[in-house]
This record gives sequence, structure tokens and C-alpha cells, in this order.
Amino acid sequence: MQIVETTNEGLKRAYTVTIPAGDIAARVEGEVKKIAPQIKMPGFRPGKVPANLVRKLHGAQLHQEALQTSIRDAMDKLVADHKLRPAMQPAVALADGYDVGKDAELTVSIGLASVPTDQVDSAASLLDLAGERMQKAMQLLADTRQLVGRMQATADKLDVAIGDASAGGMSALMPRINELASDVSMTSRQLSRVLRLLEDSPQGLVFGVPAAAPGPGEAGFDAGRVTK
Repeated sequence: MQIVETTNEGLKRAYTVTIPAGDIAARVEGEVKKIAPQIKMPGFRPGKVPANLVRKLHGAQLHQEALQTSIRDAMDKLVADHKLRPAMQPAVALADGYDVGKDAELTVSIGLASVPTDQVDSAASLLDLAGERMQKAMQLLADTRQLVGRMQATADKLDVAIGDASAGGMSALMPRINELASDVSMTSRQLSRVLRLLEDSPQGLVFGVPAAAPGPGEAGFDAGRVTK
């Protein structure tokens, strides 16, 4: 049996279902063997009526019953496999031109009482992921504010050191200036890295910052990708 989804909109679903002719014929043969021992016909002992005669006498009825049973089983499988909760009985239509020995082509329309559980679980997972990413985004912004604060504090210290130059002379001032300059340089590089990541990948605020490419000496580094 083949099931193909043709519509998936809100609580509406539609499918085409193909039941192979061989499956229906097998059900018919099973019923023929089941009722043959019960058939009585002049000229034959009870239970000894040939299957071809049983099929000739009751074949149309048996085929109709086998077709209906196949359709019911197909609907049960469709609902179970797709984890559906129909609000009412599915609307099933048999394609025009169907006859004995042909595949049964069905069109099925289903109105759902609720969204399938697997889709609900997927939506919940996406919300959880978005919440996790938002927390990371807030942390990234907090780190940025901290870096800006450090640069401001370093600049204030540098102003004080320069304003104090006459007290200790240049020999005392230079080590402090060098230390503060080193701190400014390091903080500036960190801030630039954060801002560059946000500029190159603003979606990182929600989906996370993409992993940096491996550098020299790191696993996965490709020297051919390095541009000068």
C-alpha cells in the first residue's frame, strides 16, 4: 500500500492511497477458502464444492467485502502511521473506473481535532532552543557592556596618570602608561572581536555565534583558505 500526503494546512490533511490489486485478491481467496466448506450444491458432497464454482457464485460479493475491508484497514494504518486525531470520519472516495483486478486508488480528506503530537513536540523543541539561544545572546551583550566599561575605566586611569606626570617624573610615568596601554590594546581586541561577530552574523543573537574557523596548529586548519 502506498500513501502520499497531498495537503497539510492547519488541521486539514489530504492523501492519496493506493491499495494493490494483489492485496484485495488475496483477501478474496482467503474468504473463498473460508466459506467453501459451508457451501452446499447439488452434485457435490458437503464441503467439496470446487473453489472456482464458489468464486463464480459469490465472487462479486466477496470482492466487495474484501475491498471495503482493505479500505478500512488502510484508513487505520494511515491514522496510526501519521499519528492523526480525526475530528470526524475521514472522507474517502474511490477513483472512477475501478474494476476487479485493478489497484484501488483512493482520495482521503481528514479534518483533525488537534495538531499531531510529533509536530507539537517539534514546536516545543524550537521554543526551547530559541530560549537557550536568547540566553546566550543576553550573555554576549553583557560581555560587550563589560568590555566597554573596562575600556572606559582604563581611559580614566590613563588620564589620571598623565595628569600626575609632574609628581614622579617621566621615569615613574612610563611603566604605568605602558601597562595601561597594554590593557587598552587587549580590551580593544576583545571588543572588536565581539562586534565583528555581531556585524558578520547578526542572527547569532538568536541562533548563536557560528564556530570560528580552525587556526594554525588546530585540527581542521586549511592553509589553502588563508588569504593574505
